[in-house]
Amino acid sequence: MRKRYKIGKISDLMGISSEAIRYYEREGIINPQKDPGSGYRLYTAWDLHILIRTRMFRKYGYSLSETTAALQEEDFDVLLRSLKQKEAELEESIRHQNHILEQLRLDKRLVADCALNINKFRLAYSPTVLFVDAQRSYNILDEKIDLYRQWIDRVPYAASAGIFDYPPKGEGNLRYGLMIETRHLHAERLEEFKRQSEDPDCGVVVIPTQKCLSTFFLSGSDKELCLDMFEPSFRFMEEHGLKLTGSPFARMVHMRKREDGEYSSVYQGWVPCEGVIEYCDPIKRDRDTPSIYLQFAE
Repeated sequence: MRKRYKIGKISDLMGISSEAIRYYEREGIINPQKDPGSGYRLYTAWDLHILIRTRMFRKYGYSLSETTAALQEEDFDVLLRSLKQKEAELEESIRHQNHILEQLRLDKRLVADCALNINKFRLAYSPTVLFVDAQRSYNILDEKIDLYRQWIDRVPYAASAGIFDYPPKGEGNLRYGLMIETRHLHAERLEEFKRQSEDPDCGVVVIPTQKCLSTFFLSGSDKELCLDMFEPSFRFMEEHGLKLTGSPFARMVHMRKREDGEYSSVYQGWVPCEGVIEYCDPIKRDRDTPSIYLQFAE
């Protein structure tokens, strides 16, 4: 005689909810017997092995309804097509997760860099980036809501950032929004953003790779990003004979909540420039080694 088990035991063995087991029961995947005395559903080890098979499909990414259909499928060609589809979906998911892992490692190196080099300087080539102009100060531009939403979907590749127009365009020359390195975009998506950048009303800007004075500096919710934060960079450039050649820009590297409830932010800033400083010209370096920065002499 087969030993029978209550739903709690099967739920515990499988690590799934009792409701999920009842779902498969309602779908006819398993057929427990009712104890005539107590009315409890009772399951056998055979029911358990059917549920083990359902777990296999669930691990492959099948939904509950897709799992039910797979367990009822008689046509092997249909089942094979289903498995091939899940194979493709898993491969795409793995590529996506690897891309996120790459970004996490980049952020890790960036945090290691800024931890040692706040208010220090080096010459470096900035990455090619796209920037969406979506805010004025902390106010989101109403006409950019839909575009902003698209860019927010690109997080973690997109980061909070700002550009200071040079030469200045009127009073409010800070444009704030999100920045993304072009290497994170598929070719079709990159072309779409580049087309948007050709529309002056769209607010998407292409910032090409260029020689810059690079630095890290502090900002926060009580002192928003402003051109004054680049003043040490401008003084360093003046002292070393470097000339400003374009619009300074910065992206957020880290944010932390302080005891007073406000937030402090660390930004990586780039100031486009021309000129040579022999001891800090751009050099190739190991990707995992923090940059060598120069302390600004007060």
